[in-house]
Amino acid sequence: RQVMAEKYLHNEAKTIDSNMGGQYEGAEGFVKYSEKLRRVFPEFKLMKHNFVPIKSKKPPVSNEPSVLKIQMGCLVCGIYKGALVQEPQPFKFSGEVFFSFDTESEKITEVVMNWNATSLMSQLGVKI
Repeated sequence: RQVMAEKYLHNEAKTIDSNMGGQYEGAEGFVKYSEKLRRVFPEFKLMKHNFVPIKSKKPPVSNEPSVLKIQMGCLVCGIYKGALVQEPQPFKFSGEVFFSFDTESEKITEVVMNWNATSLMSQLGVKI
């Protein structure tokens, strides 16, 4: 994971997941986030991906790096075995992942996860 993260992530990349994990910095932060996610989701599969470019509404500034933004809609399924359940439980929910790329380095500068946590909680029997 570390080698892949260093290859594809900008060294100052941010990984943000407000539903399931907070914010992490750089390749090491991404690896820490993915390990934390794997502890409670030993099986976590992204299915039915669809990628959509996001067009910026503001004009480019000459001294700022050029950024490409992409939204990925997906369906996530797998097994949850965290503290909310006594036995591992299967789940399926929708989500969106937003990627920002530095077009010069072609590396990811930001990853923002937005999962349907309400659906997950409902499937796990958690009263919201």
